[in-house]
Amino acid sequence: PFGVGANQVIAARGSDGDFDLQLSSRRMNIAWPGVRVAATIEVNGERIDSYGARLMGIALSNLVEHGPGRGISNTEIAGIEGMESPVDYIPGDGSGITHALRSAGVITARTGYGSGPRVEGTESSAWPSDTDPRCQYHVQLIFDLMRDEILLYLDQYKDLPATPERISYFEKVINDKLEQRSIGENRWFYGGRFS
Repeated sequence: PFGVGANQVIAARGSDGDFDLQLSSRRMNIAWPGVRVAATIEVNGERIDSYGARLMGIALSNLVEHGPGRGISNTEIAGIEGMESPVDYIPGDGSGITHALRSAGVITARTGYGSGPRVEGTESSAWPSDTDPRCQYHVQLIFDLMRDEILLYLDQYKDLPATPERISYFEKVINDKLEQRSIGENRWFYGGRFS
Protein backbone atom coordinates (compact mmCIF):
# COMPACT_ATOMS: atom_id res chain seq x y z
CA PRO A 1 0.00 0.00 0.00
CA PHE A 2 1.14 3.54 -0.76
CA GLY A 3 1.02 6.46 1.65
CA VAL A 4 1.14 4.49 4.90
CA GLY A 5 3.76 4.18 7.63
CA ALA A 6 5.52 1.14 9.02
CA ASN A 7 3.36 0.94 12.14
CA GLN A 8 0.20 1.02 10.00
CA VAL A 9 1.52 -1.87 7.91
CA ILE A 10 2.36 -3.89 11.03
CA ALA A 11 -1.08 -3.16 12.52
CA ALA A 12 -2.74 -4.20 9.24
CA ARG A 13 -1.16 -7.65 9.61
CA GLY A 14 -3.29 -8.06 12.75
CA SER A 15 -6.95 -7.41 13.49
CA ASP A 16 -6.58 -3.74 14.50
CA GLY A 17 -5.34 -2.18 11.28
CA ASP A 18 -6.90 0.67 9.32
CA PHE A 19 -6.79 -1.56 6.25
CA ASP A 20 -6.57 -5.31 5.80
CA LEU A 21 -3.28 -7.10 5.14
CA GLN A 22 -4.38 -10.29 6.90
CA LEU A 23 -3.14 -12.47 4.09
CA SER A 24 -1.72 -15.89 4.76
CA SER A 25 -0.16 -17.76 1.89
CA ARG A 26 3.28 -19.26 1.40
CA ARG A 27 2.94 -18.20 -2.23
CA MET A 28 2.36 -14.51 -1.51
CA ASN A 29 4.81 -11.89 -0.28
CA ILE A 30 3.96 -8.49 1.13
CA ALA A 31 6.42 -5.88 -0.09
CA TRP A 32 6.57 -2.41 1.50
CA PRO A 33 7.31 0.57 1.19
CA GLY A 34 6.98 2.05 -2.27
CA VAL A 35 10.27 3.14 -3.79
CA ARG A 36 11.19 6.49 -5.31
CA VAL A 37 12.42 6.35 -8.87
CA ALA A 38 13.52 9.04 -11.29
CA ALA A 39 10.76 10.16 -13.63
CA THR A 40 11.30 12.87 -16.20
CA ILE A 41 7.57 13.60 -16.70
CA GLU A 42 6.78 14.35 -13.04
CA VAL A 43 7.01 17.89 -11.66
CA ASN A 44 9.33 16.86 -8.82
CA GLY A 45 11.43 14.66 -11.08
CA GLU A 46 10.52 11.47 -9.20
CA ARG A 47 7.59 9.17 -8.65
CA ILE A 48 6.65 6.39 -6.24
CA ASP A 49 6.86 2.95 -7.79
CA SER A 50 5.72 -0.46 -6.57
CA TYR A 51 8.36 -2.22 -4.51
CA GLY A 52 6.79 -5.61 -5.27
CA ALA A 53 7.61 -5.42 -8.98
CA ARG A 54 11.21 -4.43 -8.23
CA LEU A 55 11.46 -7.17 -5.62
CA MET A 56 10.52 -9.84 -8.17
CA GLY A 57 13.15 -8.44 -10.56
CA ILE A 58 15.71 -8.70 -7.75
CA ALA A 59 14.57 -12.26 -6.97
CA LEU A 60 14.92 -13.34 -10.62
CA SER A 61 18.33 -11.68 -10.97
CA ASN A 62 19.45 -13.36 -7.74
CA LEU A 63 18.21 -16.72 -9.03
CA VAL A 64 20.15 -16.38 -12.29
CA GLU A 65 23.34 -15.12 -10.62
CA HIS A 66 23.46 -17.26 -7.47
CA GLY A 67 20.91 -20.06 -7.86
CA PRO A 68 17.95 -20.69 -5.56
CA GLY A 69 20.01 -21.49 -2.47
CA ARG A 70 20.71 -17.86 -1.68
CA GLY A 71 17.91 -15.78 -0.17
CA ILE A 72 17.03 -12.33 -1.44
CA SER A 73 17.48 -10.57 1.91
CA ASN A 74 20.38 -8.10 2.09
CA THR A 75 20.50 -7.77 -1.71
CA GLU A 76 21.13 -4.26 -3.01
CA ILE A 77 18.20 -2.51 -4.68
CA ALA A 78 19.59 -0.74 -7.74
CA GLY A 79 17.89 1.98 -9.76
CA ILE A 80 15.93 3.73 -7.01
CA GLU A 81 16.31 7.15 -5.42
CA GLY A 82 15.01 6.09 -2.00
CA MET A 83 11.89 4.84 -0.26
CA GLU A 84 8.46 6.38 0.19
CA SER A 85 8.82 5.90 3.96
CA PRO A 86 12.28 5.57 5.49
CA VAL A 87 13.12 2.22 7.07
CA ASP A 88 16.44 2.42 8.85
CA TYR A 89 18.34 -0.72 9.76
CA ILE A 90 20.64 -0.79 12.78
CA PRO A 91 22.68 -4.02 13.06
CA GLY A 92 21.90 -5.94 16.24
CA ASP A 93 18.79 -3.89 17.07
CA GLY A 94 16.03 -6.46 17.58
CA SER A 95 13.59 -3.76 18.66
CA GLY A 96 13.86 -1.66 15.48
CA ILE A 97 11.19 -1.14 12.84
CA THR A 98 13.07 -3.32 10.32
CA HIS A 99 12.87 -6.28 12.68
CA ALA A 100 9.21 -5.55 13.49
CA LEU A 101 8.26 -5.51 9.80
CA ARG A 102 10.16 -8.73 9.13
CA SER A 103 8.52 -10.38 12.15
CA ALA A 104 5.12 -9.42 10.72
CA GLY A 105 5.86 -11.17 7.41
CA VAL A 106 6.67 -8.04 5.38
CA ILE A 107 9.63 -7.95 3.00
CA THR A 108 10.83 -4.39 3.28
CA ALA A 109 13.29 -2.05 1.62
CA ARG A 110 15.70 -0.57 4.15
CA THR A 111 18.79 1.52 4.43
CA GLY A 112 21.66 1.00 6.79
CA TYR A 113 24.68 2.96 7.87
CA GLY A 114 27.15 3.06 5.02
CA SER A 115 24.97 1.16 2.54
CA GLY A 116 22.32 1.99 0.01
CA PRO A 117 18.83 0.52 -0.13
CA ARG A 118 18.63 -3.22 0.43
CA VAL A 119 16.01 -5.96 0.66
CA GLU A 120 15.21 -7.02 4.22
CA GLY A 121 13.35 -10.27 4.87
CA THR A 122 12.32 -13.40 2.99
CA GLU A 123 9.12 -14.34 4.83
CA SER A 124 5.87 -14.91 2.98
CA SER A 125 2.51 -13.51 4.08
CA ALA A 126 1.85 -16.79 5.92
CA TRP A 127 4.50 -15.77 8.47
CA PRO A 128 4.31 -15.59 11.52
CA SER A 129 1.18 -17.74 11.91
CA ASP A 130 2.82 -20.46 9.80
CA THR A 131 6.45 -21.15 10.74
CA ASP A 132 7.15 -23.91 8.22
CA PRO A 133 10.53 -23.33 6.52
CA ARG A 134 8.68 -23.02 3.19
CA CYS A 135 7.45 -19.61 4.39
CA GLN A 136 10.92 -18.38 3.40
CA TYR A 137 10.94 -17.33 -0.26
CA HIS A 138 14.09 -19.21 -1.28
CA VAL A 139 13.12 -22.41 0.60
CA GLN A 140 9.77 -22.54 -1.23
CA LEU A 141 11.60 -21.90 -4.51
CA ILE A 142 14.04 -24.78 -3.90
CA PHE A 143 11.14 -27.05 -2.93
CA ASP A 144 9.27 -26.15 -6.14
CA LEU A 145 12.31 -26.56 -8.39
CA MET A 146 13.24 -29.97 -6.95
CA ARG A 147 9.64 -31.19 -7.05
CA ASP A 148 9.32 -30.14 -10.70
CA GLU A 149 12.68 -31.67 -11.63
CA ILE A 150 11.73 -34.99 -10.00
CA LEU A 151 8.22 -35.02 -11.49
CA LEU A 152 9.51 -34.27 -14.99
CA TYR A 153 12.10 -37.04 -14.66
CA LEU A 154 9.57 -39.58 -13.34
CA ASP A 155 6.93 -38.69 -15.96
CA GLN A 156 8.58 -40.93 -18.55
CA TYR A 157 7.99 -43.92 -16.26
CA LYS A 158 4.43 -43.17 -15.14
CA ASP A 159 2.73 -46.08 -16.89
CA LEU A 160 5.28 -48.75 -16.04
CA PRO A 161 4.80 -51.27 -13.23
CA ALA A 162 6.07 -50.13 -9.83
CA THR A 163 8.44 -53.02 -9.17
CA PRO A 164 10.73 -52.93 -6.11
CA GLU A 165 13.75 -52.74 -8.43
CA ARG A 166 12.33 -49.77 -10.32
CA ILE A 167 11.43 -47.94 -7.10
CA SER A 168 14.97 -48.54 -5.78
CA TYR A 169 16.34 -47.17 -9.05
CA PHE A 170 14.18 -44.02 -8.76
CA GLU A 171 15.37 -43.49 -5.18
CA LYS A 172 18.99 -43.76 -6.33
CA VAL A 173 18.51 -41.30 -9.21
CA ILE A 174 16.70 -38.78 -6.99
CA ASN A 175 19.33 -39.10 -4.25
CA ASP A 176 22.03 -38.51 -6.88
CA LYS A 177 20.21 -35.31 -7.94
CA LEU A 178 20.00 -34.20 -4.30
CA GLU A 179 23.71 -34.88 -3.84
CA GLN A 180 24.55 -32.85 -6.98
CA ARG A 181 22.61 -29.92 -5.49
CA SER A 182 24.49 -30.26 -2.17
CA ILE A 183 27.98 -29.40 -3.43
CA GLY A 184 29.67 -26.24 -4.63
CA GLU A 185 29.46 -22.61 -3.66
CA ASN A 186 25.86 -22.13 -4.86
CA ARG A 187 24.46 -25.32 -3.33
CA TRP A 188 20.75 -25.72 -2.79
CA PHE A 189 20.99 -28.10 0.18
CA TYR A 190 23.26 -29.16 2.98
CA GLY A 191 22.57 -32.81 2.45
CA GLY A 192 19.30 -34.44 1.55
CA ARG A 193 17.86 -37.91 1.26
CA PHE A 194 14.85 -39.30 -0.57
CA SER A 195 13.47 -42.68 0.42
